[in-house]
Amino acid sequence: MMRWLYRYSSQDYLSREQQDTIDAVFEYGRFFPENVMERLRKDGLTGQVHCLVSQEVAYLSMQEELEWELPCDPLCLEAECDVNGYRFRLIQNIADLIDAGIGLQNCVASYQRRIMNGQSSIFVVRKNEKWIACIELNRARQVVQALGPKNKCLADDSLEVCRLWANFYQFPIATPDLAKGA
Repeated sequence: MMRWLYRYSSQDYLSREQQDTIDAVFEYGRFFPENVMERLRKDGLTGQVHCLVSQEVAYLSMQEELEWELPCDPLCLEAECDVNGYRFRLIQNIADLIDAGIGLQNCVASYQRRIMNGQSSIFVVRKNEKWIACIELNRARQVVQALGPKNKCLADDSLEVCRLWANFYQFPIATPDLAKGA
């Protein structure tokens, strides 16, 4: 199974979701129940398998120390703000990372290692306690991912406010996720 994943992961045409699934299996797969691995073998790198793997990672992460602080880039910390009722918050501990993954129904909980290694900073956006978006900045503080719940593209006001936020804080946009009409 791992050989198949390794060969698959070396291909150039993987989507971000497929790559995230592979990364999570490499990192946590040895702890997954057999039914999750069987579903991966049977269905491959589908969106449903991605959701299943993300849920397992969130569960496994909850077994760790939840208040464990994550390293924060001071310049990113300064970008926490409220814009027209949208709250932009930098993920600063594992509990918040897990909450974001559950609230947004995505795999952000599996980004713990990326954050720990300084590869990523993760912002969550909420409006009136509703989960709106998850924004990933890379080490160079470029926006490399900005998606809504269930990894859906942002639209309308949420797309515009996220784009304005990135531009205001001079975070270069290196993803089509924040392009007009995305």
